[in-house]
Amino acid sequence: MTDKEQLLLQMYSSHRKKKIIIICVIMALIVIIGIGIVSFLLISSQSFNLSNNTITIEYGTAYNPSLTDFVNIDENVTEKNTSMQYDIENEEGKEYASIGEYDVSITHILTYQFRGKTLFDRTVTKTAKVIIADTTPPKFTEQCPTELSIMTILNDIDKPDLSQRFTADDLSGICSISIKDDDVDYKTANKYIVEVVATDNSNNVATMKCTINVIAPELILKQKEIILELGESSKIELEYKGTDKPTFKSSDTSVVTVDDEGNITSVYAGKCYVTIFCNGLKEICNIVVNPKPVEQSTTEQTTKPKSPASSTGGSKQEGTTKQPQPTKNYPNKDFLFTDGYTMDNVTEAAYAYLKESGKSGSCIPLKNSEGIYIGMRVVFN
Repeated sequence: MTDKEQLLLQMYSSHRKKKIIIICVIMALIVIIGIGIVSFLLISSQSFNLSNNTITIEYGTAYNPSLTDFVNIDENVTEKNTSMQYDIENEEGKEYASIGEYDVSITHILTYQFRGKTLFDRTVTKTAKVIIADTTPPKFTEQCPTELSIMTILNDIDKPDLSQRFTADDLSGICSISIKDDDVDYKTANKYIVEVVATDNSNNVATMKCTINVIAPELILKQKEIILELGESSKIELEYKGTDKPTFKSSDTSVVTVDDEGNITSVYAGKCYVTIFCNGLKEICNIVVNPKPVEQSTTEQTTKPKSPASSTGGSKQEGTTKQPQPTKNYPNKDFLFTDGYTMDNVTEAAYAYLKESGKSGSCIPLKNSEGIYIGMRVVFN
Protein backbone atom coordinates (compact mmCIF):
# COMPACT_ATOMS: atom_id res chain seq x y z
CA MET A 1 0.00 0.00 0.00
CA THR A 2 1.41 3.24 -1.04
CA ASP A 3 1.96 6.13 1.25
CA LYS A 4 -0.91 7.99 -0.28
CA GLU A 5 -3.29 5.20 0.35
CA GLN A 6 -2.18 4.92 3.97
CA LEU A 7 -2.68 8.64 4.47
CA LEU A 8 -6.19 8.47 3.11
CA LEU A 9 -6.98 5.51 5.36
CA GLN A 10 -5.81 7.39 8.45
CA MET A 11 -7.86 10.43 7.55
CA TYR A 12 -10.95 8.29 7.11
CA SER A 13 -10.45 6.60 10.50
CA SER A 14 -10.01 9.93 12.28
CA HIS A 15 -13.15 11.34 10.71
CA ARG A 16 -15.10 8.25 11.68
CA LYS A 17 -14.05 8.56 15.32
CA LYS A 18 -15.13 12.19 15.43
CA LYS A 19 -18.45 11.24 13.95
CA ILE A 20 -18.98 8.56 16.58
CA ILE A 21 -18.04 10.96 19.38
CA ILE A 22 -20.44 13.58 18.07
CA ILE A 23 -23.22 11.01 17.85
CA CYS A 24 -22.56 9.88 21.44
CA VAL A 25 -22.61 13.44 22.72
CA ILE A 26 -25.88 14.12 20.93
CA MET A 27 -27.43 10.98 22.37
CA ALA A 28 -26.27 11.93 25.89
CA LEU A 29 -27.78 15.34 25.48
CA ILE A 30 -31.04 13.83 24.34
CA VAL A 31 -31.10 11.58 27.38
CA ILE A 32 -30.33 14.48 29.76
CA ILE A 33 -32.94 16.69 28.18
CA GLY A 34 -35.45 13.89 28.36
CA ILE A 35 -34.74 13.31 32.04
CA GLY A 36 -35.04 17.06 32.64
CA ILE A 37 -38.33 17.18 30.81
CA VAL A 38 -39.68 14.25 32.77
CA SER A 39 -38.48 15.77 36.07
CA PHE A 40 -40.02 19.12 35.17
CA LEU A 41 -43.30 17.46 34.33
CA LEU A 42 -43.24 15.58 37.63
CA ILE A 43 -42.36 18.64 39.69
CA SER A 44 -44.77 20.97 37.95
CA SER A 45 -47.57 18.45 38.28
CA GLN A 46 -47.06 18.30 42.08
CA SER A 47 -46.40 21.93 42.97
CA PHE A 48 -47.58 23.48 46.31
CA ASN A 49 -49.22 26.91 46.43
CA LEU A 50 -51.09 28.91 49.09
CA SER A 51 -54.71 29.74 48.51
CA ASN A 52 -54.35 32.87 50.69
CA ASN A 53 -51.12 34.72 51.34
CA THR A 54 -52.66 37.24 53.77
CA ILE A 55 -55.49 37.04 56.30
CA THR A 56 -56.80 40.28 57.90
CA ILE A 57 -58.51 40.03 61.30
CA GLU A 58 -60.35 42.87 63.03
CA TYR A 59 -58.70 43.94 66.28
CA GLY A 60 -60.62 42.61 69.24
CA THR A 61 -61.57 39.33 67.56
CA ALA A 62 -60.35 36.09 69.11
CA TYR A 63 -58.44 34.26 66.35
CA ASN A 64 -56.28 31.15 66.02
CA PRO A 65 -54.91 30.42 62.52
CA SER A 66 -56.22 27.31 60.78
CA LEU A 67 -54.53 25.43 57.93
CA THR A 68 -57.61 25.80 55.79
CA ASP A 69 -57.25 29.59 56.01
CA PHE A 70 -54.18 29.38 53.76
CA VAL A 71 -54.31 26.14 51.70
CA ASN A 72 -56.91 24.04 49.93
CA ILE A 73 -57.09 20.60 51.48
CA ASP A 74 -57.33 17.82 48.86
CA GLU A 75 -55.87 14.36 48.15
CA ASN A 76 -52.39 15.80 47.65
CA VAL A 77 -52.41 18.41 50.40
CA THR A 78 -53.57 16.95 53.70
CA GLU A 79 -53.05 17.70 57.36
CA LYS A 80 -50.66 14.72 57.47
CA ASN A 81 -48.17 16.10 54.97
CA THR A 82 -48.71 19.79 55.76
CA SER A 83 -47.91 21.60 59.00
CA MET A 84 -48.15 25.18 60.24
CA GLN A 85 -46.17 27.26 62.74
CA TYR A 86 -46.93 30.76 64.07
CA ASP A 87 -46.32 33.01 67.07
CA ILE A 88 -49.47 35.05 67.78
CA GLU A 89 -49.97 35.76 71.47
CA ASN A 90 -52.97 37.51 72.98
CA GLU A 91 -52.64 40.78 74.83
CA GLU A 92 -52.22 40.37 78.57
CA GLY A 93 -55.58 39.65 80.14
CA LYS A 94 -57.32 39.72 76.76
CA GLU A 95 -58.71 37.07 74.41
CA TYR A 96 -57.35 38.74 71.30
CA ALA A 97 -53.95 39.70 69.92
CA SER A 98 -52.40 43.15 69.64
CA ILE A 99 -52.50 45.19 66.46
CA GLY A 100 -49.69 44.19 64.08
CA GLU A 101 -48.48 41.70 61.42
CA TYR A 102 -47.64 38.09 62.25
CA ASP A 103 -45.87 35.46 60.07
CA VAL A 104 -47.34 32.02 59.60
CA SER A 105 -44.93 29.34 58.28
CA ILE A 106 -46.58 26.52 56.27
CA THR A 107 -44.50 23.43 55.43
CA HIS A 108 -45.61 20.79 52.88
CA ILE A 109 -43.90 17.52 51.86
CA LEU A 110 -44.11 16.81 48.11
CA THR A 111 -43.77 13.16 47.08
CA TYR A 112 -42.67 12.44 43.48
CA GLN A 113 -43.72 9.15 41.90
CA PHE A 114 -43.20 7.53 38.53
CA ARG A 115 -45.38 4.64 37.44
CA GLY A 116 -46.64 4.20 41.01
CA LYS A 117 -43.21 4.17 42.56
CA THR A 118 -41.92 6.89 44.88
CA LEU A 119 -38.88 8.55 43.44
CA PHE A 120 -38.12 11.11 46.20
CA ASP A 121 -39.67 13.61 48.68
CA ARG A 122 -39.16 17.35 48.69
CA THR A 123 -40.04 19.77 51.53
CA VAL A 124 -41.56 23.09 50.52
CA THR A 125 -42.03 25.96 53.03
CA LYS A 126 -44.03 29.08 52.33
CA THR A 127 -44.87 32.10 54.51
CA ALA A 128 -48.25 33.74 54.92
CA LYS A 129 -49.22 36.78 56.99
CA VAL A 130 -51.91 37.44 59.58
CA ILE A 131 -52.67 41.15 59.95
CA ILE A 132 -54.48 42.31 63.10
CA ALA A 133 -55.96 45.68 62.14
CA ASP A 134 -58.22 48.17 63.93
CA THR A 135 -60.73 49.52 61.43
CA THR A 136 -63.62 50.14 63.86
CA PRO A 137 -64.24 53.84 64.67
CA PRO A 138 -64.86 55.01 68.25
CA LYS A 139 -68.41 55.26 69.59
CA PHE A 140 -69.74 58.31 71.41
CA THR A 141 -71.26 57.55 74.81
CA GLU A 142 -74.92 58.16 75.60
CA GLN A 143 -73.93 60.98 77.98
CA CYS A 144 -72.74 63.16 75.11
CA PRO A 145 -75.08 66.16 74.70
CA THR A 146 -76.70 67.08 71.40
CA GLU A 147 -77.27 70.64 72.58
CA LEU A 148 -75.28 72.92 74.89
CA SER A 149 -75.89 76.39 76.32
CA ILE A 150 -72.79 78.57 76.66
CA MET A 151 -72.54 82.06 78.10
CA THR A 152 -71.09 84.84 75.96
CA ILE A 153 -67.46 85.75 76.62
CA LEU A 154 -65.63 89.07 76.59
CA ASN A 155 -62.14 87.85 75.61
CA ASP A 156 -60.91 85.05 73.35
CA ILE A 157 -58.86 83.71 76.23
CA ASP A 158 -62.14 82.79 77.94
CA LYS A 159 -63.22 80.52 75.07
CA PRO A 160 -64.70 77.35 76.63
CA ASP A 161 -63.16 73.93 76.04
CA LEU A 162 -66.21 72.05 74.79
CA SER A 163 -64.26 68.83 74.24
CA GLN A 164 -64.49 68.15 77.98
CA ARG A 165 -68.27 67.71 77.58
CA PHE A 166 -67.91 64.67 75.26
CA THR A 167 -66.60 61.13 75.70
CA ALA A 168 -66.18 58.19 73.33
CA ASP A 169 -65.40 54.51 73.85
CA ASP A 170 -62.82 52.61 71.83
CA LEU A 171 -61.35 49.12 72.19
CA SER A 172 -57.84 50.56 72.27
CA GLY A 173 -58.79 52.50 75.38
CA ILE A 174 -57.39 55.77 74.01
CA CYS A 175 -59.55 58.27 72.17
CA SER A 176 -59.06 62.01 71.60
CA ILE A 177 -61.91 64.51 71.21
CA SER A 178 -61.73 67.69 69.12
CA ILE A 179 -64.32 70.35 68.27
CA LYS A 180 -64.65 72.04 64.89
CA ASP A 181 -66.05 75.38 66.04
CA ASP A 182 -64.28 77.90 63.81
CA ASP A 183 -67.64 79.37 62.78
CA VAL A 184 -68.79 79.96 66.36
CA ASP A 185 -68.65 83.54 67.70
CA TYR A 186 -68.63 83.09 71.45
CA LYS A 187 -68.94 86.86 71.96
CA THR A 188 -72.31 87.07 70.21
CA ALA A 189 -75.51 85.42 71.38
CA ASN A 190 -76.74 83.08 68.65
CA LYS A 191 -77.29 79.43 67.78
CA TYR A 192 -74.50 77.45 66.06
CA ILE A 193 -73.80 73.89 64.88
CA VAL A 194 -70.41 72.34 65.64
CA GLU A 195 -68.86 69.02 64.65
CA VAL A 196 -67.41 66.82 67.36
CA VAL A 197 -64.63 64.47 66.21
CA ALA A 198 -63.42 61.38 68.10
CA THR A 199 -60.15 59.78 66.87
CA ASP A 200 -58.56 56.57 68.13
CA ASN A 201 -54.92 55.39 67.96
CA SER A 202 -55.48 53.82 64.54
CA ASN A 203 -56.84 57.12 63.17
CA ASN A 204 -60.36 55.76 62.91
CA VAL A 205 -62.76 58.70 63.16
CA ALA A 206 -66.32 59.14 64.43
CA THR A 207 -68.24 62.42 64.21
CA MET A 208 -71.42 63.89 65.66
CA LYS A 209 -73.25 67.22 65.46
CA CYS A 210 -74.04 69.40 68.47
CA THR A 211 -76.08 72.60 68.70
CA ILE A 212 -74.38 75.37 70.66
CA ASN A 213 -76.61 78.07 72.12
CA VAL A 214 -74.48 81.08 72.93
CA ILE A 215 -76.65 83.14 75.26
CA ALA A 216 -76.29 86.46 77.02
CA PRO A 217 -76.78 86.20 80.81
CA GLU A 218 -80.01 87.59 82.24
CA LEU A 219 -81.22 88.14 85.79
CA ILE A 220 -84.73 89.46 86.48
CA LEU A 221 -85.74 90.22 90.07
CA LYS A 222 -89.54 90.08 90.50
CA GLN A 223 -89.59 92.18 93.67
CA LYS A 224 -87.13 94.90 94.64
CA GLU A 225 -88.33 95.02 98.25
CA ILE A 226 -89.78 92.50 100.69
CA ILE A 227 -91.52 93.61 103.93
CA LEU A 228 -91.84 91.07 106.72
CA GLU A 229 -92.99 90.99 110.30
CA LEU A 230 -90.56 89.59 112.79
CA GLY A 231 -90.72 85.79 112.71
CA GLU A 232 -92.04 85.62 109.12
CA SER A 233 -90.27 84.03 106.14
CA SER A 234 -90.46 84.59 102.40
CA LYS A 235 -88.73 83.70 99.14
CA ILE A 236 -86.94 85.91 96.65
CA GLU A 237 -88.60 85.30 93.29
CA LEU A 238 -86.46 85.77 90.18
CA GLU A 239 -85.82 84.55 86.63
CA TYR A 240 -82.38 83.98 85.16
CA LYS A 241 -80.69 82.75 82.00
CA GLY A 242 -77.29 81.19 82.11
CA THR A 243 -75.39 78.07 83.02
CA ASP A 244 -74.78 79.00 86.68
CA LYS A 245 -77.37 78.97 89.45
CA PRO A 246 -77.90 82.19 91.43
CA THR A 247 -76.28 82.69 94.82
CA PHE A 248 -77.63 84.82 97.68
CA LYS A 249 -75.92 86.86 100.39
CA SER A 250 -77.51 88.82 103.25
CA SER A 251 -75.92 92.16 104.16
CA ASP A 252 -76.86 91.62 107.82
CA THR A 253 -77.54 88.08 109.01
CA SER A 254 -78.69 89.43 112.39
CA VAL A 255 -81.74 90.92 110.60
CA VAL A 256 -82.45 88.21 107.97
CA THR A 257 -80.78 85.02 106.86
CA VAL A 258 -81.02 83.54 103.33
CA ASP A 259 -80.34 80.02 102.04
CA ASP A 260 -79.11 78.73 98.68
CA GLU A 261 -82.64 78.72 97.25
CA GLY A 262 -83.40 82.36 98.12
CA ASN A 263 -85.56 81.62 101.17
CA ILE A 264 -85.24 84.48 103.69
CA THR A 265 -86.02 84.27 107.41
CA SER A 266 -86.41 87.30 109.65
CA VAL A 267 -84.31 87.41 112.83
CA TYR A 268 -84.66 90.96 114.23
CA ALA A 269 -86.62 94.05 113.31
CA GLY A 270 -84.59 96.28 111.05
CA LYS A 271 -83.49 96.83 107.47
CA CYS A 272 -80.92 95.13 105.28
CA TYR A 273 -80.60 93.82 101.73
CA VAL A 274 -79.88 90.55 99.95
CA THR A 275 -77.48 90.53 97.00
CA ILE A 276 -78.12 88.03 94.20
CA PHE A 277 -75.20 86.98 91.96
CA CYS A 278 -75.76 84.99 88.76
CA ASN A 279 -73.59 84.51 85.63
CA GLY A 280 -71.67 87.72 86.25
CA LEU A 281 -74.80 89.78 86.97
CA LYS A 282 -75.93 91.26 90.29
CA GLU A 283 -79.27 92.38 91.73
CA ILE A 284 -80.23 93.74 95.18
CA CYS A 285 -83.47 93.07 97.06
CA ASN A 286 -84.20 95.37 100.01
CA ILE A 287 -85.58 93.70 103.13
CA VAL A 288 -87.62 95.40 105.87
CA VAL A 289 -88.45 93.51 109.07
CA ASN A 290 -91.12 95.20 111.17
CA PRO A 291 -91.75 94.39 114.85
CA LYS A 292 -94.73 92.26 115.69
CA PRO A 293 -97.87 94.34 116.40
CA VAL A 294 -98.98 94.21 120.05
CA GLU A 295 -102.69 93.70 120.74
CA GLN A 296 -104.27 96.48 122.85
CA SER A 297 -105.59 95.25 126.24
CA THR A 298 -108.85 96.98 127.41
CA THR A 299 -110.06 97.53 130.97
CA GLU A 300 -113.67 96.51 131.11
CA GLN A 301 -116.10 98.28 133.46
CA THR A 302 -118.29 95.89 135.36
CA THR A 303 -121.50 97.07 137.01
CA LYS A 304 -122.47 95.35 140.18
CA PRO A 305 -126.28 94.66 140.20
CA LYS A 306 -128.44 96.30 142.82
CA SER A 307 -129.05 94.10 145.85
CA PRO A 308 -132.66 93.64 146.99
CA ALA A 309 -133.98 95.44 150.14
CA SER A 310 -133.37 93.64 153.38
CA SER A 311 -136.28 91.86 155.06
CA THR A 312 -135.77 94.05 158.14
CA GLY A 313 -137.10 97.11 156.31
CA GLY A 314 -133.77 98.62 155.30
CA SER A 315 -133.60 100.95 152.34
CA LYS A 316 -132.57 99.73 148.86
CA GLN A 317 -128.83 99.66 148.13
CA GLU A 318 -127.91 101.21 144.84
CA GLY A 319 -125.54 99.34 142.48
CA THR A 320 -121.91 100.53 142.36
CA THR A 321 -119.62 100.72 139.27
CA LYS A 322 -116.18 99.06 139.62
CA GLN A 323 -113.52 101.63 138.86
CA PRO A 324 -110.31 100.56 137.05
CA GLN A 325 -107.39 100.05 139.35
CA PRO A 326 -104.39 102.29 138.91
CA THR A 327 -102.00 100.71 136.35
CA LYS A 328 -98.26 100.17 136.79
CA ASN A 329 -95.97 102.72 135.21
CA TYR A 330 -94.30 101.29 132.08
CA PRO A 331 -91.61 103.63 130.78
CA ASN A 332 -89.51 102.99 127.69
CA LYS A 333 -87.03 100.32 128.64
CA ASP A 334 -83.77 98.89 127.33
CA PHE A 335 -83.01 95.16 127.59
CA LEU A 336 -79.24 94.93 127.26
CA PHE A 337 -76.97 91.92 126.93
CA THR A 338 -74.96 93.41 129.81
CA ASP A 339 -78.02 92.85 132.02
CA GLY A 340 -77.68 89.12 131.52
CA TYR A 341 -79.80 88.73 128.40
CA THR A 342 -78.66 86.62 125.44
CA MET A 343 -79.36 86.82 121.75
CA ASP A 344 -82.00 84.12 122.20
CA ASN A 345 -84.08 85.60 125.02
CA VAL A 346 -83.67 89.37 124.73
CA THR A 347 -86.43 89.56 122.09
CA GLU A 348 -88.79 87.45 124.18
CA ALA A 349 -88.18 89.65 127.24
CA ALA A 350 -88.79 92.88 125.31
CA TYR A 351 -92.03 91.67 123.76
CA ALA A 352 -93.23 90.28 127.08
CA TYR A 353 -92.67 93.70 128.66
CA LEU A 354 -94.55 95.45 125.85
CA LYS A 355 -97.49 93.06 126.12
CA GLU A 356 -97.61 93.34 129.89
CA SER A 357 -97.85 97.14 129.66
CA GLY A 358 -101.04 96.97 127.65
CA LYS A 359 -99.79 99.92 125.63
CA SER A 360 -99.06 100.24 121.95
CA GLY A 361 -95.41 100.43 121.03
CA SER A 362 -92.57 98.64 119.28
CA CYS A 363 -89.39 96.73 119.98
CA ILE A 364 -86.32 98.16 118.30
CA PRO A 365 -82.91 96.41 118.09
CA LEU A 366 -80.10 98.47 119.65
CA LYS A 367 -76.64 98.82 118.15
CA ASN A 368 -73.54 100.54 119.44
CA SER A 369 -71.39 102.99 117.50
CA GLU A 370 -69.64 100.07 115.74
CA GLY A 371 -72.91 98.61 114.51
CA ILE A 372 -72.85 95.67 116.92
CA TYR A 373 -76.12 94.58 118.52
CA ILE A 374 -76.24 95.27 122.26
CA GLY A 375 -79.88 94.50 123.05
CA MET A 376 -83.49 95.51 122.45
CA ARG A 377 -85.40 98.75 123.34
CA VAL A 378 -89.13 98.99 124.05
CA VAL A 379 -90.58 102.30 122.86
CA PHE A 380 -94.21 103.25 123.55
CA ASN A 381 -96.21 105.32 121.15
